Amino acid sequence: MGTTVVGIFPKNSHLEELASSLSSAGHELHRLRVISPDGAPPELADSGIRFLEATQDEIGSAIGGIMTSWGGTGVPGVTSSSPAEPALRTTLEESLEELFIPGSRVEDFAKAVEAGRTVASIKADPDEIETVKKAFQA
Repeated sequence: MGTTVVGIFPKNSHLEELASSLSSAGHELHRLRVISPDGAPPELADSGIRFLEATQDEIGSAIGGIMTSWGGTGVPGVTSSSPAEPALRTTLEESLEELFIPGSRVEDFAKAVEAGRTVASIKADPDEIETVKKAFQA
């Protein structure tokens, strides 16, 4: 079904380069999911990337911290984006699991978000893995 490629970035500003690299390699940005304490940067707000803002009040601790629902700019049935995620409030851990992060690693990624870092993931088909990895490493 695909391999998930996940990266931790020190700041949202690194997302522009990631988005540019993915787009240049022919990957659709609506497949990229991001959890960030900074929310969506204005220059990527209409990119189709699915952002989840993790504010300090919402992060609390990874256990029981409340997060807002996934954002998105797609309109179901109108744009090429996949349908919007459910508008449910959830814990940071549950949100990270929605990025397809294995349960055994969720705590590590939760600590990164709590420390102010940005987590991004994309599910890649077997023929895409190398170009996606390269974009995440750029």
